Amino acid sequence: MKCFSDSFPLKKKKEVRKVKIKVAENSDLEQLKNGVEAVDAIHRVNKDETSRDIYRMFRKQYKNAIGEILRTHLEKIKSSANPQRTTWRVINAIIREPTFKDLKCTTTADELKKLFNNVFFNKFYRYNLE
Repeated sequence: MKCFSDSFPLKKKKEVRKVKIKVAENSDLEQLKNGVEAVDAIHRVNKDETSRDIYRMFRKQYKNAIGEILRTHLEKIKSSANPQRTTWRVINAIIREPTFKDLKCTTTADELKKLFNNVFFNKFYRYNLE
């Protein structure tokens, strides 16, 4: 077995960091995204043509809004004196994770404790019934 593993070593996969576009900067885009997710959930449950058409309409509006944002970024890059610098500024603005310094927690420790207790109780109770 050692001979086999020496001859054919396991290929190690390289971790790739997925890029997440910050949606929180644009509240309209965030609302569209939430709407698409909600309509998608409804469509998965109902599985009829009207919910599919509504889902497609919401998804089209969301894609058009993203396209509009991309077009504004491209126009900004094209019209700048230094396109490379502007490109990196746009990329960094999209990729950078938001800072959490300004966030204030409004949840008390007791509320958090109740939440975890409820979640644990519901999971534990459900498994004991089955």
